[in-house]
Amino acid sequence: MRATQLFCPTLKEAPNDAVMPSHQLMIRAGLIHQVSAGVYIYLPMGIRVLKRIETIVRRFLDPIAQEVLLPVLIPSGLWKQSGRWDKYGPELFRISDRHANEFCLGPTHEEVICLLASYGIRSYKQLPMTLYQIQTKFRDEIRPRSGLIRGREFSMKDAYSFHETAECLDRQYDTMMGIYRALFEALGLATTCVPADSGAIGGDQSAEFVTQTEPAIELGHIFKLGQVYAKPMMAEFHARSGQQQPFFMGCYGIGISRTMAAIIDAHHDADGICWPPTVAPFQLVIIVANQKNTEQMAIAEALYHRLITQYSIVLDDREGSVGAKFKDANLIGYPIQVVVGKHIADQAVEVIDRRSREKCTVSLGTIDAYIQGVIQQWQ
Repeated sequence: MRATQLFCPTLKEAPNDAVMPSHQLMIRAGLIHQVSAGVYIYLPMGIRVLKRIETIVRRFLDPIAQEVLLPVLIPSGLWKQSGRWDKYGPELFRISDRHANEFCLGPTHEEVICLLASYGIRSYKQLPMTLYQIQTKFRDEIRPRSGLIRGREFSMKDAYSFHETAECLDRQYDTMMGIYRALFEALGLATTCVPADSGAIGGDQSAEFVTQTEPAIELGHIFKLGQVYAKPMMAEFHARSGQQQPFFMGCYGIGISRTMAAIIDAHHDADGICWPPTVAPFQLVIIVANQKNTEQMAIAEALYHRLITQYSIVLDDREGSVGAKFKDANLIGYPIQVVVGKHIADQAVEVIDRRSREKCTVSLGTIDAYIQGVIQQWQ
C-alpha cells in the first residue's frame, strides 16, 4: 500500500473527552472515528487490526469449534421464553417493526443458539458440540466511555458448547480456559484469570480474563451455564436413556474490539502505538529520507516490490518533510521502519525497531533475514 492511497487521517491532538491511551491513540492514528457516544466508524487501519485479531481467534478456536453467524435482530419471544426479556434491564436495545412485533438487538445469543441446537443436535451421539460466531453486539450503556472499552456497539466472539453431562461441560470449561490463556498470549497480552459474577448471563460458575495493566480490562468471560437456558428453551436431545434431556451448556466470550484497545494500552509510548507484528495493520513502513533523490526513490520502490511478497508494507510516498513521516510512523505504530537515505552509497538502509527504538544499518542483500529476525524477537 502506498501512503498516498491510504485513507488514514491522523491528528496531532486527541479529543478532550479521550482519557485512556487507547482511546486517544486510536483516534489520533486514524483507526476509528466517533459518530456518537459509544458508536464508532472503523477506518481501514482499524479494520486491518480487527481482522488480524479475528484470524488469531479463529486459529485457536477452529480445532475445537465450528463457526456460525446468528442474527443481530432477535424476536422478543425467545427472550421471553428464557425469562430475560424482563430481567435484562435498560441495557437491552428493544425495537418494534411496522406490525408492532417486538425485537431486541442482541447483546448476547444464548436464546438463539438454543434454538439452533434444538434444530440440529438431536442425539447424544453428536455431543459434545461447540459453535461460535464473531459478530456485532449492542448494549445501551448508560455512560459509554473509554473508546472501544465500553461502547454501545462492539465486536465480540461468543462460543457456546453443548454437552450430555455436567462432567463433560467441566472438561470443556477447563479446555477453553487453557485456550484463552494461549490466545491472549499470542495477541501480546498478559492476562490473569479470576473468578467472576455471572451477572445477566447466569449459570453456576464463571471466570474473567483481565489484562495485567492499570486499569485492568476484562477481555474474556467464560461461563458454566448448566441447564439454565436449555430447560426454559426446551433445548433437548435424545439421551442414552432413551428419554429427551436438556443440554448442559457453556458460554465463552471475547471482546474483539475491546481487545484491540487493550493491545494499545499494553503496547504504546509517548509517541504512539507499538503494535506487535502479529496484529499490526502493516508490519513495516518504508520511508525515503529525500524524495527528490531519484536513487533513493528507485531503491525504495525496488525494496517495496521485493518485500511485499513476504510482509504487509506501506511505502510512504507522500510529499512533505521526513520528520513528519517519522511522527506518523511512530504514531501509527508500524513495528519496523525501513529508512532509505544516506546509507544507499554503501548499498544499505537503516532499520528501526519501533518498540526498542534500536537502529541498525543493514545491507540490501541481508534485509529480508534481518526483518524476519526483528519480528521473531517480538514473539
